[in-house]
Amino acid sequence: MKKQKSIPAVKKEIVLNKKLKYGMLLVFGVYLFLLTSYKAAGDDDMFWHLSTGRYIAETKSVPSADVFGYITEGNPWIPIEWAWDTVTYLIYSAFSYEGLSVLRSIIVLAMFFVLYLTLKRLKLPASVIVVSLFILSIGLFERYSIRPHLVSYLFTAIVLYIIVRLRYTAKPEGRLLYYFPPIFFVWVNFHQGVYFGLLLFAIYIIYEASGIYLLKKRRTEFPKDKLFIKILFAFFAVSVICLLLTPHTVDTIIYTYNHASMKMLQSINEWKSPFEPMFASELNIVFYKIFLFAGVIVLIQSIRKKVYFTAIVTVIFGIISTTGIRFITDYEIISSVFIFSSIYFLFTGRKYKQIQAAILSKPVTVYVIIALLAVVSYTIPNGKMYSGFFKEYKVFGLGIDRDFYPIKMFEFAKENNINETGSRVFNHYGVGGMFSWYFGPAQKNFIDSRNLSDEIFYMYDSLDYIKGNYEAKLRELGIDYVMYYVPVLFQRPEVMNQILVAHLSAKTDDWKLVYWDDISFIFVKNNAAFAEIIKKYEYKYLTPYNFGYRRQLITDAMKSDRELYNKELQRKLSEEPGGMIINTMAGTLR
Repeated sequence: MKKQKSIPAVKKEIVLNKKLKYGMLLVFGVYLFLLTSYKAAGDDDMFWHLSTGRYIAETKSVPSADVFGYITEGNPWIPIEWAWDTVTYLIYSAFSYEGLSVLRSIIVLAMFFVLYLTLKRLKLPASVIVVSLFILSIGLFERYSIRPHLVSYLFTAIVLYIIVRLRYTAKPEGRLLYYFPPIFFVWVNFHQGVYFGLLLFAIYIIYEASGIYLLKKRRTEFPKDKLFIKILFAFFAVSVICLLLTPHTVDTIIYTYNHASMKMLQSINEWKSPFEPMFASELNIVFYKIFLFAGVIVLIQSIRKKVYFTAIVTVIFGIISTTGIRFITDYEIISSVFIFSSIYFLFTGRKYKQIQAAILSKPVTVYVIIALLAVVSYTIPNGKMYSGFFKEYKVFGLGIDRDFYPIKMFEFAKENNINETGSRVFNHYGVGGMFSWYFGPAQKNFIDSRNLSDEIFYMYDSLDYIKGNYEAKLRELGIDYVMYYVPVLFQRPEVMNQILVAHLSAKTDDWKLVYWDDISFIFVKNNAAFAEIIKKYEYKYLTPYNFGYRRQLITDAMKSDRELYNKELQRKLSEEPGGMIINTMAGTLR
C-alpha cells in the first residue's frame, strides 16, 4: 500500500536568523502583555470568585450549599472552579488586584507560547506563526477577562499541542501520554471546559483506532500499531477517572450538568447563539465568523491530502461553537492551528516557491512585522487600540477601574454601616459578587451572577423591571435597603424610568435616597433603624430621577427651600467633583 503523505512531513521549514527570530517573538510577547494589561471593569464574576476563595481559605472547606445569598441560602451550590477561586484569592492577598492583572497576562502569554510551539511543530515559519497568532489575539480579545476560563484555554492549547506531537512524529512519543492524567486532574478543578479537552482527546483516539480496527489500514504517515492504541485507551480511561477527583466527586459532574440545563441561561448573552442579529456587528463575532468560514480551507486540504483528522476536529468544534457565544473561543483556539497551517501549505507548491523564498526567508519581512507590532503596541497604553479598533471602554493599566465599578457606593455603605443596619438588601445583579466580597458571608446578597436557580433569577427580573405585583414582593421579602448599579446612566438616562430606581425615587414616603453617583444608588427604607442615616445623607431634591423626570420639583425647591437645595448641591460636588451627572445638573439648574 502506498504510504500517504502529510503536510508537516514533506515541507521544509524556512529558517531565520535566531537573534532576529527571538527579537520578533520578544516584541510579540510585549504586545500581548500590553494588550492584556487593562484594568478590570464591569465583570462582577471576579468578586464572587474572590469571595469563594476567601471562604475556602478561611474555613479550609469547599461548600456544597450556598453561603452568600439569603434567598438561596442552603440551596445546592458547588463551586466547580474552586481551585481558581483559591489561587486568585491568595494572589490577591499578596499582590492585590494588580497581581490578578499580571496573572491574566501570564496565562495568555503561556497559551500563545504553546500555540507557537504547535504551529512550529507543523513546520510553519516563525514569521507566519507570529502574524497568525497576532490575528488570533485580536479575535480572542473579548475573552481576556480575569476569570477561570483563561486556564481552560491554556489547557486546551496544551492538549492540542500534545496531540499534534503524537500525530506528526515519526516515532510515537509515548511519554507524552503521561501528561494527560495530571492535566485533566488540575483542569477539572479549575474550569469545566475540561470536557472540551476530553472531547479533543477522544476524537484523536477514535480517529487513530478506526484506521486500524475498522478500516484495517494505517492511514497516517506515522502509523500507530494496536498496542499503541490500547495504551491510548488506557490513558483516556485514567483521564476520565481524574474528572472525579474533585472535592465533591460525581456530584460536581451532576451539578455542572444541571446548571448548564437552566432555563435562565437563555437570558445570558454568552449562552446565546453567535448568529443572533444583535451580535452581528460585534468585532469578536465578526472574527469568529471569519474563522468559521476559514474552516472550509481545512476541509479542502484534508480532502486533498486524505488526512481527515483536522477536518473532523474543525467540524465538530465548529458545530458546538454555533450553539453559544461562550464556545466560540474554544473553536477559534483549536481550529486556528489547522486553519493557519492549511492556508500556509495551500500556497507552498512549486509555483509559490520563489515567492516564499523572496518573502518569508528575508530579514526585511521580520523587520516589517516587528515594526507593525511596535506601532500597534504604541497605540495600546494611550487607549487608541481599545476605543478606536475594538470600540470598547478599557483603561490601560493593572488592577481594577475604580470609576467603572461602584466602589464608592460600597465604601459609603461600609463607612455608614448600612449593611449592618439593614437586614435584607436588594442588590443589582451586576454587583452581587461585590456585595459578597465587601460584606459576605456575614451579610447575604439577594442575587449574583453565579446563577443558582431559575426561580431566583426570574424573581429578581420581576423586581428589577417592576413587573407584576413587585411592591408586595418587596414587602414580603422584608427588603429594607437597595444597592443599585447603572453603568450606562449618563449615556442612557432613559433606562432609569424602566427599572426599580423609578419606583424607589417616586415613593419618597417609603424610600429615601442617601447615596448616588454617576453609576450607582443606595436607597434605604424610611424607618427608625435608618433614621440617623436619612437625617444626615438624604437627597430630597437633587436626584438623577428628579432631574430627568420631575425637574419642576427641583426648580420649586430652588425658590422655596434654597438652603437645603444648596446643601445637597455642595455636598454632591464635594463628594464627586468630576461627576458627569452632578456637573450637568449644576450647569443646567441656574
